[in-house]
Amino acid sequence: MQCRTHPTAHAVNTCNTCGEWLCEDCTLDINGRLFCRACLAKLAESAPEKPRPVSAPRSGRRISSCLTFIFSFLPGANYMYLGLMKRGLAAMCGFFLLIYLITLTAGSSFLGWPLTVLFSLSLPVCFLTYMFDGFNIRRRMLNSEVVHDNIDDVLAFFRRNGKVLLILLILFAGLGIAGSILSAVIRPLFNLVPLLLIAFCVYAVAKKKT
Repeated sequence: MQCRTHPTAHAVNTCNTCGEWLCEDCTLDINGRLFCRACLAKLAESAPEKPRPVSAPRSGRRISSCLTFIFSFLPGANYMYLGLMKRGLAAMCGFFLLIYLITLTAGSSFLGWPLTVLFSLSLPVCFLTYMFDGFNIRRRMLNSEVVHDNIDDVLAFFRRNGKVLLILLILFAGLGIAGSILSAVIRPLFNLVPLLLIAFCVYAVAKKKT
């Protein structure tokens, strides 16, 4: 038998669709099935088009990572840049409240240094938390996740860990009160040291003369 397309070529296969004889050059093997070029073209036209992978839609507003980083140096401003005004205002108020508490406890003889240390250590923790949380929210926005402008997650944290935080606060306050009491007792004793030294010298001279 001769090939339908090439009459001078010897046929070696038949098309599985139309049954025409095909030479080696005209035979198209698709997953073990043999087709001629015409039948394969018709099959390709009738086959449903495979859906293309669709990337997640992104917000129309461009969110710069550079500006997010720059605004992170003012706690709360990065949230405001991302459009979360309530969250940003709460973060900013909390950060400056910590600074006010540091200045308040540093000059207080009643609370003393323990609370000052506690609030001072809280400053870098809050700063880094706000920074990384801002970048996390930016990533969620770019992935078209819905981000609500609230502080429910922060309030949930305090509800879960409120007892522990209260115990730590009472502990540091107790240390401050104890330090203030000891300071009030020991400081007058230090004021008596010069008088005791003078008395000892007078006693030593008087004893030597006798």
